[in-house]
Amino acid sequence: MRTFVLADWTTLRVQSASPGNQVTQDETMWLDLEQYSDVVIYLDVREFATGGGGNVVTFFFETAPSKDDPRDILTGAPTFFQPLASQPLTSGSSIATTFVLRALMLTASTPLARYLRWRVLGPSSVTWDTTFRAIVAANAPGL
Repeated sequence: MRTFVLADWTTLRVQSASPGNQVTQDETMWLDLEQYSDVVIYLDVREFATGGGGNVVTFFFETAPSKDDPRDILTGAPTFFQPLASQPLTSGSSIATTFVLRALMLTASTPLARYLRWRVLGPSSVTWDTTFRAIVAANAPGL
């Protein structure tokens, strides 16, 4: 088992008037986990605000076999990066919480490919923000 920092302490603040309501991790910070098959993600959320009203912010941890991210010509959705694990937070969620998300090769609906990144999706109607970090423990068979 080996550990990696997917995201050191990161604060996101997205204005309601901003184009889009999501933030995707910069490509230079994606993890290359080609040798690994099982991952456990520790998502540590220390601050979170959505302006109330039952708004939801969802953390997605996505995987792909290539850094290329071609889009579907009909929907515009990415075709390579698929959700590996996700964690929704609602306006009533407690802060200072660590979530443990498991993606094991034998049980994951989407198994780990090669690259791992985070994406955070929030409400488009309000300003939202969060402070978090993500640590990954990965297992390589035979090593």
